[in-house]
Amino acid sequence: MDYMIGIDLGTSSTKTVLFDRNGHAIRSATRFYPMSQPRNGWAEQDPEDWWKAAKETVREVLRDAGISPADVRGVGLSGQMHGLVALDAQDRVPRFSGATSAPPPNASSSPARWGPPASSRSPRIRP
Repeated sequence: MDYMIGIDLGTSSTKTVLFDRNGHAIRSATRFYPMSQPRNGWAEQDPEDWWKAAKETVREVLRDAGISPADVRGVGLSGQMHGLVALDAQDRVPRFSGATSAPPPNASSSPARWGPPASSRSPRIRP
């Protein structure tokens, strides 16, 4: 039989659901992870927690349902809003990554002064 997996990497947990070909949920699993809030308006998390939670929940739903990974025909993935994972020159996370709901401390009230728009910068794509 064919199955699909949906993975939601949320701000407080990762939720994974195994679906059959008719869209019926067969199994689900959730893993919670911590969030650091070092300053008002800041939220930081360790991306390794997201990766670990995704691996664990996928393994759990497959194991509990008795489904072989070979029977999974597709995976859908959603991520949290405003998520950023910054990497240093060695492709390591220099500190926890996260989201902020406030402008930088000494920023102008005008978003135009926060820096060039993302579309004007060249992203570094990892293979």
